[in-house]
Amino acid sequence: MTVSAIRSTTTASWQPWLQTRRRSLTTWLTPAAPVRLLHADGTQSTWAGQQRVPEGKQFGTPKFLAVEIPDDLLLRRSLTLPDMSAALVHDAILLDVRSNSPFAPDDLCWGSAVRVAAGGRQQGDIVIASRKHVAGFIQKQWPDIGAGAQQPEVWALGDAPIPVVISGFGEGRRLQDAAARRRMNWLLLMLACVLASAVVVTPTTRLRMRAIEATQSFQSILISTASLVRKRDELFLLNDRVKVLERVAAERVDPAAVMDYLTQALPDDTFLYSLELQKTKVVASGHTVDASALLQKLSADPRLREVRSPTAVTRQPGATKEAFTVEFILGASLTPATTTPGATSPTAAGPRPPGPAFPPPPATPGSPFVIGGSK
Repeated sequence: MTVSAIRSTTTASWQPWLQTRRRSLTTWLTPAAPVRLLHADGTQSTWAGQQRVPEGKQFGTPKFLAVEIPDDLLLRRSLTLPDMSAALVHDAILLDVRSNSPFAPDDLCWGSAVRVAAGGRQQGDIVIASRKHVAGFIQKQWPDIGAGAQQPEVWALGDAPIPVVISGFGEGRRLQDAAARRRMNWLLLMLACVLASAVVVTPTTRLRMRAIEATQSFQSILISTASLVRKRDELFLLNDRVKVLERVAAERVDPAAVMDYLTQALPDDTFLYSLELQKTKVVASGHTVDASALLQKLSADPRLREVRSPTAVTRQPGATKEAFTVEFILGASLTPATTTPGATSPTAAGPRPPGPAFPPPPATPGSPFVIGGSK
């Protein structure tokens, strides 16, 4: 089976259901107006659409009037039609009426009622009559009924299960009233749908409006606090710079103080000809009588760390002293104290009192500190 065949089958299966639902909705939106029917035998009855209202049931005051035409003035026919649209059914019935009418076209009046028959077919009950005969019967039977705007509808009952309305008389007013009420009901239904949609959408709309208002308020706060945010960022940047300066200051070594410390710490038989300072790391080269004893003395000083000799100790032929190189890292007690926030600087507090930059080394016989020469 091709795709087009499948689509055709699906459409054909859905069309009857949709047509039934449409008819039901149209019937619900167009309730039948009550009609007072005057029978040919002088009795009366009330009808709502195609249903007769039982005696004693309150159905409101009928707005429209109809009269019954007896069967001896009518020509009845029955036509079985397949399931097709209302327009096609009307055309088929009109063709049958014109083909079987014994009256002149200007004297012809007819009506039909279509109902569902067995097998899904449609059964059309047709009545054909002479307009002159119908008008004469109404004038003779009900002479007090006026013509024109007050002209009644003309119905045919007989043995038919539902009444047949003969067109061309007073049924136009009822059809116009039904169309007006149907439009009004459609309008009310659409209004109800709009109101229901508004009820559903309103909470979401309110939440959206609140979110928009919150966003606008947040933007306003950001604009009003922009200067404070900039100052905060500047403060953070200054704090970072202060920390960097503190680290640099903590690693700074006063060369004069280091030289003073080494002058007092080294034995008298030792002199230095090279001194290199790399932050807290000190590399010193010189001559001494006993390089091993010197390294042991420096290693025993708790204020020095990682004392070692990166090169071998050498002694030139005929020399009385050994050439050495020693490197070590100054401890915290030998580095300048870091200035804490809030501390008063020497400049602001006045002249710095005299005194050594570091705690003095253990008392040992001092010797002058010489670079590039000998004692």
